[in-house]
Amino acid sequence: MRVVEIGLVLLYTSFQISAVYQDCPDVIITSEYNKTGNFSSPQYPRNYPGNLKCLIKFVGGPNERVQINFTDFRLDGFPNELIGVSTGCTNDYIDIYTEIEHPDHDILELPLQGRYCGNDITRLPHLLMSSKQTLIITFDSDDDGKTARGFLGTYEFISDEPYNMGIPASFGCGWTVNGEEKSEGYIMAPYYPAVYPDGLNCYYQLQGVPGQRIRLEFLDFDLYSGGDHCPYDELRIHDGSTSADPLIGIYCNRIEGLVLYSTGHEMYLQFRTRQGRPSIEPVWGDKVITMSGFKARYTFSDEFVNLGFIVDGEHVQGSECDVRIKSQGESSGVIVSPGFPNSSPSNTTCHYFIDGLIDQDNLEKVVLTFEEAFLPGYLNRCKEGSAYVATYLYGQKATTSRPDHFLCDLELPKMLTSHDPRLTLKYTTNSVQPGAMVGFKAKYQFTMDYAIEGTPANPIASSDCHFIYRSSSDKSGKLNSPRYPSAYPNDITCTYELVAQPYEFIMISFDKFDLEPSPVGDDKCSRDSISSVSMIPQQGNTTLDIQMGKYCGTAYPGPIVSEWLTERMILTFSSNSDVTERGFKAKYEFISTLQRFQYCGGNITEGGSGEITPPNYPLKYNTKTVCDWYIYRRNPRAQIKIKFEHFDIEGTMEEGCQGAVLRIYTAEEYKVDYEACGQEAPKQHIISQNGFIRIKYISPSKTYGKTGFKVTWTEVIQGATKLSNMSILYIIMGVVILLLVIVLAIICVCVRCSVKKSASRRNSSRKSSSKPSDIQLPMIESDIVYNDRLSKTPMLPKSVSINSSTFSPYDPMLQDGIYKGQQLAPVPDNVFEQSTLSSKYSYNPSLHTSLHRPQSDKYFSSPTHQKYDMDSCLTSL
Repeated sequence: MRVVEIGLVLLYTSFQISAVYQDCPDVIITSEYNKTGNFSSPQYPRNYPGNLKCLIKFVGGPNERVQINFTDFRLDGFPNELIGVSTGCTNDYIDIYTEIEHPDHDILELPLQGRYCGNDITRLPHLLMSSKQTLIITFDSDDDGKTARGFLGTYEFISDEPYNMGIPASFGCGWTVNGEEKSEGYIMAPYYPAVYPDGLNCYYQLQGVPGQRIRLEFLDFDLYSGGDHCPYDELRIHDGSTSADPLIGIYCNRIEGLVLYSTGHEMYLQFRTRQGRPSIEPVWGDKVITMSGFKARYTFSDEFVNLGFIVDGEHVQGSECDVRIKSQGESSGVIVSPGFPNSSPSNTTCHYFIDGLIDQDNLEKVVLTFEEAFLPGYLNRCKEGSAYVATYLYGQKATTSRPDHFLCDLELPKMLTSHDPRLTLKYTTNSVQPGAMVGFKAKYQFTMDYAIEGTPANPIASSDCHFIYRSSSDKSGKLNSPRYPSAYPNDITCTYELVAQPYEFIMISFDKFDLEPSPVGDDKCSRDSISSVSMIPQQGNTTLDIQMGKYCGTAYPGPIVSEWLTERMILTFSSNSDVTERGFKAKYEFISTLQRFQYCGGNITEGGSGEITPPNYPLKYNTKTVCDWYIYRRNPRAQIKIKFEHFDIEGTMEEGCQGAVLRIYTAEEYKVDYEACGQEAPKQHIISQNGFIRIKYISPSKTYGKTGFKVTWTEVIQGATKLSNMSILYIIMGVVILLLVIVLAIICVCVRCSVKKSASRRNSSRKSSSKPSDIQLPMIESDIVYNDRLSKTPMLPKSVSINSSTFSPYDPMLQDGIYKGQQLAPVPDNVFEQSTLSSKYSYNPSLHTSLHRPQSDKYFSSPTHQKYDMDSCLTSL
């Protein structure tokens, strides 16, 4: 006993004496006289000497443990990990040993708890504890001439009773807890609340009696995390008696409020720690993880909820009475409260997780119908009553999220429908009065869920992808492909039916668009597509169905507006069995003519020409604008030709016309031939195929605005403006023929000149003769033809001698039948006589006083037989 006293004195005095020695006496601290106290380095708070090797040994009683805590720590040097070495210290350090079976155990054979140095106290364990009655600290300083203030700490000897948690394992670390011997108690980490060491592998086996269940409530939980999957330290909990039984969970990090239940009467825990974790203490929230382990209170009881009420589904392991039901593919079943048809126990909370299918080919939702319900409570104050049901319809967590509804009293909905594959119910009972009935019974049905906002056209046929949107319910809303933004399923057809009120338009604009594209060269969208039909009522309960367009790929369709007097619009989305994409998201609007939408356009029937621009041109066009122009021809032979003088509409033809669009109809009133946006017009010139052109311009609510467009139009005769290949060939042939005619005309002129010169020579010869000669008509090869187009004047020979004078019908003095002021007399029919020799006409001198209109297809002849084809020449000309 005197040794303990000397040791205590040495704690404060021997280190001071050791300053002149190379080592210092060992210090032994026992619990016989003091259960708590302080310890420090030599000469603290002055700097400790160099070249020391000291030992402090804490020894408790047989049923005691030792725990120490450092309050100040300043040693020369720093941890090697700061210079890239995993362990060790650069200069001075302390070593701590906590796993010592006997006080006299050789220190060289003991496992090291840790080596510590530097001047950062946060790098030290906040609290250390021995596994038995002994704990040892050794202190080493080098002789480099540098020292520091040292360390100061507290110690305490505590009872070992809390750590006798059951029957200890014959070898290693473990305990077996028997519920028959002790129905309530505590289990904890071997060193709790001190820092646990590396390399632990401890088990806790809790065994009750059949009919009992085990409740495990964690009062403290503090394990090093390292990641979501607990790669360093972990606590595994199994629903059974061994580590091979179903796993309830793997836990690490800081956890608060963790309560677990066994399904049966056994539970198995396994606590393991590893080496290699970073030494810096991680932070959880605003608290530092201290690696103290865990402490939990266990309870064995047969008063916990009897799980026999679970008919469909399975018990959620680790919970008191939670139930998980998984769909078998549009299956159905029944859920009931614990104990039903009897009353539920008081102070009970059960969750019902009803999970529909969700994968590439399936997406379900849950429809829940209450058949019986006894939930006494107060309307709008359900939590104050005996029992209530909280509903979670959007898949949110029941433990952290606000419920969508609190249900109690008699005001229960007949049907609840989830907006997610999971529907969660949280059933809670408070203080149930004896004899009172508390509980419920409900039927669940898994139905196909396309995740489409809208009212199912046939709620009973859940597999029908058909939704209705009525103007009488909502003037605007969202449309989307099945499961958007996830990929839509294969081999599906969905119908979106929009029902308008009288004198309303229906507008659809796309926010997102990503469908499987068609093969190259296929412009009919033969794979995945969306199409629209505008339905206009007709007489006899029929409708005029107008195809508004069909779209696919990734280019955004332009905004779609229904035709005037449309009763409803049908959008149809279809996919094949190949590739699927994200699909589409769109906005629909029912637009009344009284709303703040700008309308323009109309019928243009006056013909001629004109120009068309959107409102506000050339400034930026407005949002919420619909313009529709019909340009009709006035001339029945004409067509309408339009020309783009300016074109600037947001979007591109590659990415689509999401913001605004211009559509042009050239052949049919409802068939779009051109859909355009961007900065380039679809064509510089467009000509109608029939007697009209329709131009429709749309800018929806969401648009940034550009300068728009300017289109000029005019009536044209198609043949005069559009030349076919044959027409071009005919023009070339005409030019060639014209050139030939010109050549022939030149030849004719030359011949004419030659003949004229010959006639002049003859006339000169006759004038020189003393005797008057008879008038002779020259031989003419061509017929003399009366030409009505030439002022009804006969075609006469080149020259005619009358009364010894030469007369030429082409004489410039001869105009309108007047020659030198004299009116020519009509030509008698017998002025010419046919020659019997040449079958030509000859002149009769007895009738020279009057001219005669010759008959056609005849020739003149003269004794000289001079030939001149006057008719052929004139015809060529």
